[in-house]
Parts: sequence; C-alpha cells; structure tokens
Amino acid sequence: MQYIYTIKLIERLHDPKKWTNDDEQAIIRHFEYLKYQMQQGTMILAGRTQNDLKDTFGIVIFNAQDDDDAQSFMENDPSIQAGVMIGALYPYAIALSKFENIKNER
Repeated sequence: MQYIYTIKLIERLHDPKKWTNDDEQAIIRHFEYLKYQMQQGTMILAGRTQNDLKDTFGIVIFNAQDDDDAQSFMENDPSIQAGVMIGALYPYAIALSKFENIKNER
C-alpha cells in the first residue's frame, strides 16, 4: 500500500535566526533517513515546496504493509522525532506517473 505524509517546520523555525545546531543536525538525519529508505525501495518520492520557511511543506510518498507500518515509518523520521517538524499521514494511491517503476497496488 502507498502512503503520503506531509511535514511542516515548527513555528519557531520559521525564523532562520532561531535555528540551533541540533535543529540543523535533525534535518541532516531526516535527509539521510529518506535516502536510506529510497535505497531500500520503501520510499517512492520526497520533496518540499520552495516557499518561505513559514509556508513551505514537504511530502514523502512511500510503501508500507499497513497503517501501523506507515505510522511507524513517519514517526521514525528524525525530523519528527527531534520535534523540528510536524507530520500528518494519509493513505495514498498514485494514479499516474511518468516513472514506469511506480505501480498503484490497489
């Protein structure tokens, strides 16, 4: 099954001056987590909008066995674990894609 989660920075981080080294390290771990999940074939796509920090959000589309597995995948994202981002999880189904290796497994 496919799932998507959206992630947004916590309000404090809308101001670039308020970022700490711990915040930056959490984002680095977040990126490494997603790279690893992509290499494992779990993650399908990840990215973020290019707005100001206040308005930007990211998405992660991935495969999971069931709702519990999907919840665990999102909760293990280091940016969520560190409390620098807030996530919202949804069941998802890719309807069309230019990438041939992505299937809708309904």
